[in-house]
Amino acid sequence: TRDASEASAFTFNEYDTNTDEDGGQLLIDFSTPETTRRNLFPTSSHGHSSGRSSVTSKTDEENFEDYGAVDLESDSSDANLSCDSSHRSRLRSPRNRHKGPNRRISSAVYASHLARGVRSPNEDIYDDIDGSFQELTDRIKYLEKQVVKVSDEKTREDSLKHRYKDENSILIKSVVDRIHTLEEQLKDMEVKSDERVRVEQKKLHDLVSKNSLENDKVDYLTMRLQNFESENERLKTDVVRLKNENDKLRMDKMEVMDRLAAMEEDFNRVSAEYNEMMSKFDREQIITGNLLDELQKELEDLRRYKIDTEHRHGHMARTPSLTDSNGFILHAEMQKLKEANKHLAEENEELNAQLLAQTVQEGRHIMQEGSSLAEELDHMTKEELMKSLREQQDVNRRLSQYVDKILLTILEKNPSILEKK
Repeated sequence: TRDASEASAFTFNEYDTNTDEDGGQLLIDFSTPETTRRNLFPTSSHGHSSGRSSVTSKTDEENFEDYGAVDLESDSSDANLSCDSSHRSRLRSPRNRHKGPNRRISSAVYASHLARGVRSPNEDIYDDIDGSFQELTDRIKYLEKQVVKVSDEKTREDSLKHRYKDENSILIKSVVDRIHTLEEQLKDMEVKSDERVRVEQKKLHDLVSKNSLENDKVDYLTMRLQNFESENERLKTDVVRLKNENDKLRMDKMEVMDRLAAMEEDFNRVSAEYNEMMSKFDREQIITGNLLDELQKELEDLRRYKIDTEHRHGHMARTPSLTDSNGFILHAEMQKLKEANKHLAEENEELNAQLLAQTVQEGRHIMQEGSSLAEELDHMTKEELMKSLREQQDVNRRLSQYVDKILLTILEKNPSILEKK
């Protein structure tokens, strides 16, 4: 950096001026910043990188305008800031200093032009060069500082570049590792996703099958519901019909109950008559026993009479008479009558006992059947009620036969019982 500054100082120790095509002289103020100088000398409309331009400047003090042309090098490097010796000799030539009508000068140069009447042109040029030398030196120092600053910035940028490069390589490595990890995770996720899709498809298939079964079940239940509704309507009709039949059966039941009550009254009446007949039969049996006793006594009397007669008429035994033969016949008939009477008495007792037992048993059976029938009428259906009615008719028929049999027995044994006294 120090060598570059010394070379720059040696290079710019001489005057450095630029002229336009007409050879007009123009001093370059290097103390002005580069951006300001570029604005003061813009490129020409012909597009040259170091083209010539005409710049108009107006001072606040004199409101004076003058025109000149100048060529500038716009390169920012130190080599572009130094001019070659031929260029400097061309600028020093007095022939080229004052040529050109379009020449722009600074206010200091303009002031020196005002004093030309007193001083010579060479002195004015030297004064301008002396005034610009200090500015050039300051500009060179500024540029040296800028070069040092740019070098430091470049060094810092290089270090930052290396650091960023290292960080970038580390970051790239981590990113690559992360990418590999994410790729593996992506593969795992794809496998899991495929498995999940298969599971979900299977679930969907099962769900569709289940839904189909449920639809079939719903259709079946709907059909059953319709059948139940039709059955319900039919049952409602049957309920009305059964209510009517129930009312009719209740009426029939009431009639049967009335008939049963009448039959019970008849049965009670017949039972009373039977009891009365049995009592009369007992009395007749007692009377018959008394008659048999009397006949036995008469038989004994006849036997004694016979014995007495035989003792009184002993001599007549050798010559039997008609009376003895009649007595013998009478005695034989009496023995037959006694045996027959005894046999009839035994049969009568047996028949009476059998008849009594049979009638009592039949009466009890009829009474039991009548009471059970009365109790079961409230809980019977129509068929059961008709069956019970037929059974009751059979009972009544049997009861009538029983009464008829008793009456026949009474008529055969002792008809006088039925006679009204």
